[in-house]
Amino acid sequence: LLANHETKVRKPEMQTGPNVFYIDANSVSLDPTLTSKQDYLWSSQALGVGYNKNHKAESSSLNSTNATRTYDAPDKGIMWGWEVVGYLITKAIAAGLILILALLTLFGEQFSVDEMLKISIVSFIFITLTGVLLVKDLGKPKRFLYIILRPQFNSWLAKGAYVILAFSSLLILLIICCLIGNGFWIKTILFITVPIAFLTAIYTAFLFAQAKGRIFWKNNWSVFFMFFHAIILGIIGTSILLNKNHQAFYPSVEIIHFLNIVITLLLFKGNGLPDANLVSNLIFKGKYKLQFWSLVIFIGNIVPLALLFFDHSIYLSSVMLCIGVVVTNYLFVKVPQLIPLS
Repeated sequence: LLANHETKVRKPEMQTGPNVFYIDANSVSLDPTLTSKQDYLWSSQALGVGYNKNHKAESSSLNSTNATRTYDAPDKGIMWGWEVVGYLITKAIAAGLILILALLTLFGEQFSVDEMLKISIVSFIFITLTGVLLVKDLGKPKRFLYIILRPQFNSWLAKGAYVILAFSSLLILLIICCLIGNGFWIKTILFITVPIAFLTAIYTAFLFAQAKGRIFWKNNWSVFFMFFHAIILGIIGTSILLNKNHQAFYPSVEIIHFLNIVITLLLFKGNGLPDANLVSNLIFKGKYKLQFWSLVIFIGNIVPLALLFFDHSIYLSSVMLCIGVVVTNYLFVKVPQLIPLS
């Protein structure tokens, strides 16, 4: 049949399998983004199902044809919500604090034991919050234990859980060393923690990329996006916790903020594949354009960059940067899930 007929498959760019080959199929019947949802006798759905059983399922109006659905499977809605957004931010803060502390130490900045203890404790608090949000998102604590005790190492969910555990353990060691006051071991554990902190900051990019149905997340810029957020939040955190402006590092900070703008634009530009383009259009020109251009780009990036460049007002710029980071992660998590998969 395959040799003698022209066939089609659903979304070959997703690289999922097994593929079903359709003979003489209309493209509209294979692409869920080309049909509109209307309430008919067998298609009406007031609430979501499963995780979203008590919430109205969200979907975007993306269809460019007159085709409508008369029968459909229940829409599960947004599966990854505020818990995942919070999880991305808390782990970025936890990792960023350690990365910036180590970087400043490497460049000769002197910190007292009490200052290092303060940074370590706050980092541990935020990585603990990350674990709490992860368990909350999974729905049941048993599921987290299942991931730890029976890991599937092909999944970045399992790898990430072990990264978080390793990072938490090293932070505990760092806190103990600070309490003892042993300077040699404080610096030793700090620098051992750096690669784990780096993994903590970026591993979620690989986790998102494993969601093959969401082609937007298969984006090479995701790693840089998450790393720069960790660095930015780490700079903000150390400045506030230690009441230090690190003015000698302002030129570097300004470069980091500028690169963050570039990376954000490149990330949301997508990877050129159809579903990713739909996400980009929703963010750049569609329903979420106001949030993106006003809160992410202008208030969350351009204004803080200008404040740092002209005024060196790191505290005001920090507030605006935090707004930008939160909204950026919100858009990154939510909008790709609005694209229908079936």
